[in-house]
Formats: sequence, C-alpha cells, structure tokens
Amino acid sequence: MPNNVNINNIRKNGVSYYQLYFKCPVCLERGNQVSPSFWTHATDDGDIYIGENARYYCDRCETTEHIMKWKYRCPVHSNPNDDEYIEVTDKTNIAEAVSVSGQLVTITGIPWLQELLKNL
Repeated sequence: MPNNVNINNIRKNGVSYYQLYFKCPVCLERGNQVSPSFWTHATDDGDIYIGENARYYCDRCETTEHIMKWKYRCPVHSNPNDDEYIEVTDKTNIAEAVSVSGQLVTITGIPWLQELLKNL
C-alpha cells in the first residue's frame, strides 16, 4: 500500500470495518487493470467500509449490504451519462479485488481477512 494512504476503521455492532480501498472488481472481471482507490456511496457520497462479515457499510446513511449484492460504478467501466451500476457475477472476482488490496492485512490482520473470505 502506498505510504500516503491512510485507511480509517470503525467498529459497528461488534464488526470491524475498514475503509474500502481496492481495485474495482468489475474491472478485474473484465480484465481491465486499474489502480486501487477509495470508494464512496453513490447515494450520499458517504465513505464505504468493508467488514469481516463480508458486508459494506456507508458511514453517512448507515446502509449495509452483503458484498455480493452490491453494484459498482467506476470511471473505467461505467458510462457517466447513464449512471451505469454493474454487479459482480463471480465471487472469485471479489476475492481477487480484496486480495489485490491485501495490503489491508497489514492493518486488519490475517484473521480479519480470512473471516471476510469465509463470509463471501
């Protein structure tokens, strides 16, 4: 992880969430090489966090949703004119996106990542 990236974390209902910083899983599924980035909730621009329960959490509206039910919109695969959101069709692409950002492990620890992958 680049030295200038600071990952925030929160604890909600006994779950540890870390600010979502990873490569777009839809782009990975399509073979597009993109850089990791922080993600915000399209509805309200709240920061998105990822928990070991395999759920995303928005810190602004407190929406929580399982990773596999989430839809993604990014500058590479989405058309800004039609507000395109795309689901990931294969769990391995989510796992790859998370593991590509496995630098989080230095912050979260291996048990956190193992629990996340188990809950996918």
